Amino acid sequence: MKVAIVQKDLKNLRSGVSRLVRSELEALDEVGHESFLISEKVKPIAYSHTSAQVRKTFRWPFKGAIRRRFFKWQTEYWLGRIAPDVSIAHGDIASADVCFIHNCVHFEHELIHGVPLPSDNDVGALHTEVLTKQQFQVLVCNSELMKQDLVQRFHIRDKHIEVLYPSCDPDNVTRPERDIRAELGMTGADLVIGLITSGNFKKRNVQLFLEASAQLRSEQRLHIVVAGNGKASEFQNLLEQHPHTVHFLPSTDCVADYYAMLDVFVLPAFIEEFGMSALEAMTCSKPVVLHNMVGASEILEGESVSFSISGLDQQVWTNALQALCDDAGLRKRLGAQNAETAKKYTASQQNKKFLELISRFQENS
Repeated sequence: MKVAIVQKDLKNLRSGVSRLVRSELEALDEVGHESFLISEKVKPIAYSHTSAQVRKTFRWPFKGAIRRRFFKWQTEYWLGRIAPDVSIAHGDIASADVCFIHNCVHFEHELIHGVPLPSDNDVGALHTEVLTKQQFQVLVCNSELMKQDLVQRFHIRDKHIEVLYPSCDPDNVTRPERDIRAELGMTGADLVIGLITSGNFKKRNVQLFLEASAQLRSEQRLHIVVAGNGKASEFQNLLEQHPHTVHFLPSTDCVADYYAMLDVFVLPAFIEEFGMSALEAMTCSKPVVLHNMVGASEILEGESVSFSISGLDQQVWTNALQALCDDAGLRKRLGAQNAETAKKYTASQQNKKFLELISRFQENS
């Protein structure tokens, strides 16, 4: 069976989407399918350990809708040449058989800014095209949160949309290469609370995280960590008044280094269609505190469900974090529960579901 995967940007493994594509290629290899990867910005780290055949597109030099159309035209050319049995896209083109959507751009803009997304927004226009034309056979989204919004907003028939939670390969997040605690001057007795993301600090609500953590009190020395692509200077006033040591760290391909450092993971995002970083933290046996508008909050179990927070009231978030600061036993129990839950969403488990989805096209061919 010949399978082509389309993803515009695969220059590193710092986003959940790039790690998902890598996992899909690995799954296709396991069952002997012939795989092709069509991408504009692609580096070997995304595919070199698989048998994927790469077809690289040219990048239009100027920003705007023409750049996406140029990528679309080249993709359609390569799909014609490859003639795959099934084509898979991650939101960049409208005509794939299986279309993965990873962002609710309209919903996100409404939640953060309180007004509809402008009609001339490039990503919004692309999503509108994909979701109104509905040329796909199956639309795959990352959570029930996403599914509900897309069904209501674009009137997608239930039989054409599925939820497939992203996966996490424990080997990729539990083997740190560096001791970040030591590098930052932390001791084993210090308490480290962090928000790890690929970027977009506005969406992930770093502001609320800093405000809530500033109210924490502990006999242990507290370190507050924000990791991802973003500027600390945006929060200068908060940082000058923050009573605890705050570290802003860059994105990294070895996220295991960051998770190993943490005692508590926090994600108060306005909306997160899933939140790979939350699942990765759970895999590393970390307690997580998530906004209930984070898709990963849907998979929490047991005592951890109490740390899916409704709303963005700063005092409520402070109270939840304070409870974890005060109780090492609670942190340990939640971490153990989360690690057990995460076993249901390993790459091995979720790849089986991905391959079941692909096999439908083989049966119908």
